[in-house]
Amino acid sequence: AAAVMASSCIPGIFIPVEIDNRLLVDGELVENVPISPLKDMGANFIISVDLFGKLKQKKPENIIEVLFKSFHIALETATKLQTEESDILIRPDLSPFNTFDISKAENIIEIGYMEAKRMLGENKIVG
Repeated sequence: AAAVMASSCIPGIFIPVEIDNRLLVDGELVENVPISPLKDMGANFIISVDLFGKLKQKKPENIIEVLFKSFHIALETATKLQTEESDILIRPDLSPFNTFDISKAENIIEIGYMEAKRMLGENKIVG
C-alpha cells in the first residue's frame, strides 16, 4: 500500500511517504516513462505508454491545478525524450477527460486497452 501512496506524492502538493528511512515521491519527477531501467535489465523490445501526449488540459482554477499544470508541461517534454527509445509507443486519446477527475477511470482504461490493441495489431504483435 505504501508504494501506491508514493506514486502520488508530488513535492509541494502531497507529503512524501517514508519507507525504510527513505522519503519516496512520485517517480515521474525523475523518469515518468521508465525505459532506462528496462534497458539496464536487458530488454531488447520496449512498448511504452504516453498518457500525456493527447491529453488536453482545462484552464487551471486554483493553485493546486496551476502546480499540476506546471508539472504536466515538464513531464510532456521529458516524455517525448524518454519515449524516443520505445519500439512501440501507445498514445491513447484522453482529451475528453479532465486530469483531476478520477471518476472516469473505467472509461480511461477501456480507451487505453483499445489503443493498445490497435497499436499491437498494427505492429503484428497480436492478431
